Amino acid sequence: MNKKFAASALLLAGVLFGMASCNKDSSFHATRIDYPYNGLLYADQTKDSIIFSTSDDWSLTTPFDWIHIQGNTQGQIKEEMALYTLRNYVEFDENTTDSTRVGHIELASYYNSAALYIQLGFIDIRHPRYSVKSYYGNTNVPTKVTFTLADSANVTLDSIYFKARKDWTLELSADGGSQWVTASKTSGSAGEHSVKLTMDQNPDTLAREAKAVLTSGTVKNVITIRQYGKPKAKD
Repeated sequence: MNKKFAASALLLAGVLFGMASCNKDSSFHATRIDYPYNGLLYADQTKDSIIFSTSDDWSLTTPFDWIHIQGNTQGQIKEEMALYTLRNYVEFDENTTDSTRVGHIELASYYNSAALYIQLGFIDIRHPRYSVKSYYGNTNVPTKVTFTLADSANVTLDSIYFKARKDWTLELSADGGSQWVTASKTSGSAGEHSVKLTMDQNPDTLAREAKAVLTSGTVKNVITIRQYGKPKAKD
């Protein structure tokens, strides 16, 4: 993620959740979320964690049915004047809504706090870069995006580069059913991948399009492949 994106997510986290104010109790009490700092996840990313520190009995809850806290969700701190750091793994449903969603885990202890998770509505596609259709509130966190790969009529090679968190497939379909674009591979396992696209030159003056549907787990993103027409002959 770029720095502007991450900073905006941090701002969103700060606006939504903050540490409860102290009372007049003079004994030692502390509660804080150590991780995540912003909780940015891609749509096919289903594993993360929450790390927190507290000096008092605690519990973790979430009102979101797509967030699943693993392990114990409550505990006791028996030693006074001690700060314990604890970790719980967290699992997420794949985001198949095609839109960014925001959720949180609530930490209840002597003070209350919360960890924010922003699960994007798209796979980590790095080429072509996404174009943003809409943003989340007044932040730079995108809610809906599109992917378009554009080439001139004579270009015959390009590529799609992405990181899949699950096993993936790539399905191509072109205007009119003609197969003027082919992919070097159409399936694979989780990880970073570069798929080479081979295209016929466009003999027409009109642009043409193909669709590449990238599926990672159950998440689908459509990449539009646009090949412009050749220049019109001068009279």
